[in-house]
Amino acid sequence: MQLLNNILITLSVVFLAIALFVVLASLLKHRCILIKLVCLEMLVNLFICWVGLWALKVDFYLLLDICIALSLVMFLSTVAYCQLLTKRHN
Repeated sequence: MQLLNNILITLSVVFLAIALFVVLASLLKHRCILIKLVCLEMLVNLFICWVGLWALKVDFYLLLDICIALSLVMFLSTVAYCQLLTKRHN
């Protein structure tokens, strides 16, 4: 069972690395501020996923609470930034 967990975690890290390159390419390619905002949000999501996988690998589950707190802060900052952009646009 431990071998299967290690294989799945390694496979997940590979997929996260591929997603990281796609998001960074999209961040550098587009000029629209909203697309860049989505890319930055995806970068934080990828970081949260990486920390969650690391917490599962080393059996330190306190890091999962940190991931939840970080995702809440990320959501609130995205909403605040979108409201700021909407006020500037109007």
